[in-house]
Amino acid sequence: MKIQNILYLTTMAALLLSCGQPSTVDIGEFKSIEAKERTIQVTGSADMEIIPDQIEFLIKIEEYYEEEFQKGKRQEDYNTKVPIKKIEEDLLRKLKSIGIDEKQITIQNIGNYWRYRSKKMLISKLFSIQLADLSMIDKIISTVDLKGIDYMRIGALKHTKIHDYRKQVKAEALRAAKDKAKYLLSVLDKEVGEIINIKEISNDYLWSSHWYGGSGSYTSNTSISSGQSNEGAGPRTIKLRYQVEAIFEIK
Repeated sequence: MKIQNILYLTTMAALLLSCGQPSTVDIGEFKSIEAKERTIQVTGSADMEIIPDQIEFLIKIEEYYEEEFQKGKRQEDYNTKVPIKKIEEDLLRKLKSIGIDEKQITIQNIGNYWRYRSKKMLISKLFSIQLADLSMIDKIISTVDLKGIDYMRIGALKHTKIHDYRKQVKAEALRAAKDKAKYLLSVLDKEVGEIINIKEISNDYLWSSHWYGGSGSYTSNTSISSGQSNEGAGPRTIKLRYQVEAIFEIK
């Protein structure tokens, strides 16, 4: 009986000792950390708009008939085709006149299509123009001859320091989360303790661009904001938005 009582007391003492120690969480290859029972979970977000310094502008040209721009002409009267070579030469000459070098221009695609159900094959070409200044878009639109142009639109907006700006916005989002936690806990006369966990949410930049010389819009994985209508180039900026979810200890 005495041996059993000793074993029982030893077991109880071990359990009490275990309960008195802070619980731990196993996080794999890292050392265990104390689990925090009093925590607050908040989200923080931040935005930034950047003027791009790398702009891809797309222009698609296609063959057409001179009769299309003559009054009183019908489809069956379309016979004088303007070849793609002439349209291309005119486009490149106009672009050069406003300071765009040939090195900035590449051909992305060459194709053909049927026009006006006339069963006549026409050729098209898609050009990609690399710009460093958004104001050049206005110059292009006002300079080129719209005859033979199917559409003009922004293909992509980038910035040489985009990675640095991303880091800044992420830091701002985390600071916003901490400020929110401070505000909420101040109502309860509590303070923010150590950071327990950080989770990034929807950390990507989105953009959309407008067509030029056509209807509708094109959307990709970047965001262009504009206070202007779709009819003009207007200001265009890359919009970065980041959101984080953070857990803090409550002191």
